[in-house]
Amino acid sequence: MIVTYNIISMLLDYPSKEVLETLDDMMSAIKKENVFDEGKQQELATFIGNLQQYKHPSLQEGLIRFCADYSDLFASNAKTSLYLFDMVYGTSRDRGQAMVDLKEEYLKAGLMPDEKELPDYLPMFLQYVAAQPDAASAKKELSEIQGVLKKMSELFKKHNHPYLPLIKILID
Repeated sequence: MIVTYNIISMLLDYPSKEVLETLDDMMSAIKKENVFDEGKQQELATFIGNLQQYKHPSLQEGLIRFCADYSDLFASNAKTSLYLFDMVYGTSRDRGQAMVDLKEEYLKAGLMPDEKELPDYLPMFLQYVAAQPDAASAKKELSEIQGVLKKMSELFKKHNHPYLPLIKILID
């Protein structure tokens, strides 16, 4: 497993106690694996550092605030969603077949997609990328969505979205 992509998946996904508990360990794992150059590693370190504000003496209080802030960001603006096919298909019927095809790719890779989430959810796709046998294979899979990530990046930038650095990091 390629830990770096799994960490980015966790950071983009709905906040969890696990994320808050492992913030301090994330950067050492990212640096050890060295998937990204130093500039991208620094952007990740800054993003992770910003999440430290949610580490509260009462982890539960920090998590509640983190979840509320995350929900406000992603629920308030559909244009900055984390669904890949929103950027490609919108509400077209072709989106359904693309979802089926993507789910089949996950199953071939030995992943059991969360049934509560659509297959095109970026954190789920990053779990698929993380499950690749090596960094070259992971980068190849990530290259398949570069156009979508660029469009997502433009929208996040337009809306001054705090998760923009995570999207930019994924763009070659």
